[in-house]
Amino acid sequence: MDYFKEDARDAGERIEKELRAIDGRLADLEVKKQRVIDVYLSGDLSRDGYTAKNRELDGITEALRERATELSGSTSLLNKRSEIDAAIVRYCSGARARFAECTDTRNKRQFLLDYIGKVTFLNDKVSIHGRIPLLGRNPKEPSFLPFRIESEITKEDRKRERMRTIDAVHMQQAMSSLTQGHSTSQPGRTL
Repeated sequence: MDYFKEDARDAGERIEKELRAIDGRLADLEVKKQRVIDVYLSGDLSRDGYTAKNRELDGITEALRERATELSGSTSLLNKRSEIDAAIVRYCSGARARFAECTDTRNKRQFLLDYIGKVTFLNDKVSIHGRIPLLGRNPKEPSFLPFRIESEITKEDRKRERMRTIDAVHMQQAMSSLTQGHSTSQPGRTL
């Protein structure tokens, strides 16, 4: 849970940085739009060309404004510390209890499908992505707080896994030789 607390501060800074970038791009688009108008008025741009370029710039502007609205909503959500903390506690305790109940591969697979959005693996770096449901104004349509947990597989981790695999193979070989020895040591008895 400490991971989420530290990440909220970083997320707030990233959101503010992206909002400033969007504001800059919106200002640039307004300048481009004014240039298109000037070129059209000078007669160097056809009516169809003016309309097409204007629609293109309007589409980009609309997409940027939607993203800015989405980011602003995220910023207000980050400021609701108690709601976020409660949602994280619910999510983590639910995940912990559910994972404790997983006894076979099928249950573990379903657990991962329910609690993890995706896992990326690239050059020994692992990222786990997911979404924490937040109870908001409309319980039928909860909002979500995305998360990403990053880690790296070290040489020690790889060595530990290799040793565990070797131990498991040795155990299987020992069990196999015991069962074969047991079946051959008792004549007249077949398996």
